[in-house]
Amino acid sequence: MSSTPQRNLSVNQLASQLNTSPNYFSAFFKKQMGVTFTQFKMLVKINAAIILLESTNMSIAEIASYLNFNDQAYLSNQFKKYTSYSPNQVRNNPILVDNWNLYTYLNSTHH
Repeated sequence: MSSTPQRNLSVNQLASQLNTSPNYFSAFFKKQMGVTFTQFKMLVKINAAIILLESTNMSIAEIASYLNFNDQAYLSNQFKKYTSYSPNQVRNNPILVDNWNLYTYLNSTHH
């Protein structure tokens, strides 16, 4: 199964593919990862947004659209929630998130 950050996978879809119940999948995922599946999907999107901010000239609105955020404001809100910085701050000073990535976040005490 190929997946991109912008693809909208659900707990039900994954549980079905794994021949398990959505409740079991959700509990197992949270126990293994330390975050809910929904939080994990958001972290993947934030990670992708950081990469796009650092490697492209896409506007924040374009990044929000590309990653299937409802709008630029929602991307900015979630981005700041998980990184402590706004997308504009990171675009202007990428060193702010040099040590941020999905794996370090999951292994930190942020959640």
